[in-house]
This record gives sequence, C-alpha cells and structure tokens, in this order.
Amino acid sequence: MKLENDEFNLFIIGEDPREKISIIKKNLNQPATIKIFRGDNNTNLKTITDHGDLVLNPGNTMMPCFFEDGQCQLVLEKKKNKDSNYDIFHSGIRITEDFQSIGSSLIGIIDCSSDIGYTGIDIFRDGVKILKISEENVRQRISRGKKKLSETLAKQDEKLY
Repeated sequence: MKLENDEFNLFIIGEDPREKISIIKKNLNQPATIKIFRGDNNTNLKTITDHGDLVLNPGNTMMPCFFEDGQCQLVLEKKKNKDSNYDIFHSGIRITEDFQSIGSSLIGIIDCSSDIGYTGIDIFRDGVKILKISEENVRQRISRGKKKLSETLAKQDEKLY
C-alpha cells in the first residue's frame, strides 16, 4: 500500500496476497480493513488489486496483504520538512531506532507476528502525531471466524473507551 500527501510518501509493503493466500487456501475475495487517521484530507491511499496493480482506494477495505505471521517493510519518503525528526511507532512502541536513514527516507521492517487482529502504526513529526494507520492482519486458521473476531474486538474497544 502507499499513502501520499504533500509532506511524505509512506509505503507499507506486505506479502504478495496472491502467493500467500494460495498457500493457505484463503479466499481472495475476503477483504481486509485499513483505517487512516489524519487531520487533513490531502492523503491518498493506494492499495494493490488482485491483478497486482497499485490503485487509488477511496474506501477502507483492501485485498489482504498483511498476515499474522508475517513482516512488512515500511518506507517513509520525506518530501517536505526533510530536517524534521520523524518517529515511527508500532503497537505503541517506538521502533524508529530499528530503521535506517537513506537519503530522505526511513526504511525498516515491522514484525506483525505478535499482532492479533490489527497492526497499529503511528507516525510522529517533531513529537506530534501526524498519522495513525490501523491495518487488519489476516489469520492463518480459517477456524477462527472473522465475524467472531470482529465482535470480540468491538467488545474490547467498548471496554477500553
């Protein structure tokens, strides 16, 4: 997937869903959820199609490409504010020190193996949160129903808030 705005491009590269899903025999038509939280409306989301094309996605569903046992690569390509200090958090833990700075980009790997249901990624600039992403991790076992997990997560959200 790719997020574009005036300030930066953010690439999150998961596994090829066509390859992974054929291995675990999942249904390609079962969408995954992605939510983007940003103060402005200048951010465009692009996600992969079942043909492998990266296209504009105005909604919050996408082809699954983040899996509970997998990793994904994150590339933050700065356009503006190149001298600003960017921090990346995964599930509330600062992981910026695990990233390499190459030119005007931060590049690193996020391990989703301990994430159940969703992976949360937060981007901070100079100590201020500027972006939050919540992406669904597809489970390996079909026996755990998606509906049941969604209901459980909704109940947990109610307890937290």
